[in-house]
Amino acid sequence: ASHLYFQDEASGLQTGGVANYEITALGSERLTFVLTWSDVAAAVNASPATVNSLRLEVQAPNGDVWTQKLPANYNVGNANPTQSTTAANYDSINTLQRIQFDAPTTGVYQVRVRGINVPNGPQKFALAATGNFQVGSGVDLYKVKGNASGVAGNGLTLLLNNSNSLPVAASGPFEFAGGLPNGTAYSVTVGTQPSNPPQNCTVGNGSGMISGADVTSVTVTCTTLPTYTVGGTVNGYTTSGLKLKLNGGSEKSITASGSFTFDGGLLDGANYTVTISAQPAGQSCTLTNASGTISGADVTSVAINCADLPPEPHTVGGRVRGLTSPGLVLQLNGGVTLTQNTNGVYAFYPGVSTGATYSVAVLTQPTGLDCVVSNPTGTMGVVNVTNVDVTCAPPAPDDTIFKDGFETGT
Repeated sequence: ASHLYFQDEASGLQTGGVANYEITALGSERLTFVLTWSDVAAAVNASPATVNSLRLEVQAPNGDVWTQKLPANYNVGNANPTQSTTAANYDSINTLQRIQFDAPTTGVYQVRVRGINVPNGPQKFALAATGNFQVGSGVDLYKVKGNASGVAGNGLTLLLNNSNSLPVAASGPFEFAGGLPNGTAYSVTVGTQPSNPPQNCTVGNGSGMISGADVTSVTVTCTTLPTYTVGGTVNGYTTSGLKLKLNGGSEKSITASGSFTFDGGLLDGANYTVTISAQPAGQSCTLTNASGTISGADVTSVAINCADLPPEPHTVGGRVRGLTSPGLVLQLNGGVTLTQNTNGVYAFYPGVSTGATYSVAVLTQPTGLDCVVSNPTGTMGVVNVTNVDVTCAPPAPDDTIFKDGFETGT
C-alpha cells in the first residue's frame, strides 16, 4: 500500500509566495512529507549561511497545522529540529524539512510550501511524500460511527483501526474523524476504560469492511463495576490528631473511637493497605489486619488500638547487679546524679523528652568494685528507657610478679 510522490517545482517561489498540494491518506501507515531546496551561495563566513528561506506546512484533517521547529536554545552548529503546531521558532536554518505522522488519520492533508524570505529568487524546491495515499482530494471517504450507552465514568476512548482515538464523554452517538475509502477494513476497539466510577465497556458490530456507505451500526455498551469499601474499628482513642491513609492516598481524620470507613471503593481483587499517617496527641496507636485483598465484599476488619503514652519527660533507667558495697554514683547527660546503694531497678528523675539524646555514666565507683554500664547512650522514644543496666564486680587481680623488690614479669 506504500506510494512515493515527487514534485519538482521548477517555477520556484518569491517572498510571500505559496504552493499548495493535496494528499489523501488511505490508511494508518506512516505518512511522511519532505521539502528541500538548493540555496544560493551566501557571503563568505556568513553564519547562518541560509539565504533563501522556505517553510513546509502540513495541515492534518483535524485542522492542526504542523511545521518544522528549532529548539529554544539552538545554535547554528546544533540546530536539531523538531515538529510542532506552535507558532514560534520556525526553522529558518535548515534547507531540509520533514513532517511525519506515525499513525495518520485517514483524510485529506493540505501541504503548503511558503516563501518566507527569498531575497534572491525565485527559489526552486522539491517536495516528496511516502505512505498509503492518493494524490488529490477526489477520494470518496466513508464515516465510521455508532452509539454508546451506559457511559457514567470519565476517560472512555475508542480506537479506529488501533490508531484514530476518539474520546466519548457520555452516552449517545459518536463519530470518528476523517473517513475510510471503499473496500477498507475497519475495527473499533476500546482504548481506555472509564473510571470514577470504574466501568467495563464492550464493542458490538465493531469490525467489517467499508461497502460504499457510512458505517452506523457500531455499538458501545458500558456497565459500572461494583466497588467495595475498606474500614474497621478504632479502640481506646481519647484525644485528637489520628489520621489514616488507604493505599497511600488522601488522609482520613478520625475524630473518635468506633467504626470508620474510607471514602470511595476498590474493585474486587484489588490489594489494600491501611497506614497511620499521624499519631494522636499523647497516644500511640497500632494497626492489625491492615492489609489484604478485596474478595467480593466490604472490608470491616481493620483494627486500630490506641493507648496513652507515659507522661513527658520519659525516665532513663535500668537494673543494677552485683553491688555489694556503697558509694555507686551514676550521672545522666553529664548533669543529674543518682546515688545507688542497692541492687535492683533505678531511674533518673527528671527524665529526657522524646527525640532528645541521653548518656549514662558511672561518676563514682563503689568501694572495692568496678561497675560497667551497658546500653549507655541512645535517643529517647515515646516510652521510658529501662535497659541501661549497671553490672558491678570486684576489680581484676594485679598479676604483676615481684622478686627482690623488682618487677620481673606478669
